[in-house]
Amino acid sequence: MTVNREPGRTGIQSLHRALDIVEIVATRGSVGASEIAHELDLAVSTVHNLARTLAARGYLVGQRGTYRLGPGTAWLTSRWEPMTVLPELTRPHLEMISKQTGQSASATVLVDTEARLLAFMPGASSVAVQQPRWTWPSPLDLATGTVLVALAEQRAWEDHLRHRTPEENWEQRLERIAATGVHARRSVGPTGQTAVAVAVRTAAGPVCSVGSAAPTFVATDELVDQMLQSLLTASRSLSEELGCAEPALPSLAVAREAVELDLGATGIADQQ
Repeated sequence: MTVNREPGRTGIQSLHRALDIVEIVATRGSVGASEIAHELDLAVSTVHNLARTLAARGYLVGQRGTYRLGPGTAWLTSRWEPMTVLPELTRPHLEMISKQTGQSASATVLVDTEARLLAFMPGASSVAVQQPRWTWPSPLDLATGTVLVALAEQRAWEDHLRHRTPEENWEQRLERIAATGVHARRSVGPTGQTAVAVAVRTAAGPVCSVGSAAPTFVATDELVDQMLQSLLTASRSLSEELGCAEPALPSLAVAREAVELDLGATGIADQQ
């Protein structure tokens, strides 16, 4: 997570500082006031005053100058409904991807252990991938779902890998995908597809992913690169709209290398 502490940021500074404190505590788990003050370049007394107010509202729990997240944050999280909020937010970006590439675009979220499509935009090209199903019990069957699994905590991987064989080297793949938040896959044959996916992040971590897919027989290197660039642009814009001022996106060169490595792999399903 990146805490936005840029001097030029707009808005109410005291509110920014209070939210900075919550985000630091969320990242560290348990942290002292002096450490927070050092990171935010604030007086310890200022941190204590802000933290005590947050504790009074239930967003932090303080004990002997050390703070943890409080029950108020859990209540806020429980009110977050990605299947309600994100479809409308992602749809304009999917339209842009479809127009720029001529291929289909989708947004995906993890709900428990399932991957669910938030929105889908068919390709503008006369040769494009048709609409897939909306719920996937195994997220690893989707490029977009695979990105989200890779960026989850590693202890959650076990549920998704239970029915995978050791020969598939999924843990190694997920580790590589987690390093960039980018994934691509290709299959051949009459119905083969080539798909690329990129994570979308909030300040607290990944929230969904966006993907684009094309029939493999039209997926030239130039088209795949165009899909990747369009997805990176959409991911950055969506992440900023969701409050992540500095999304942890790879450079285009690093993303291209990740895509080349993935497309060189075999035996992976080909959905977006």
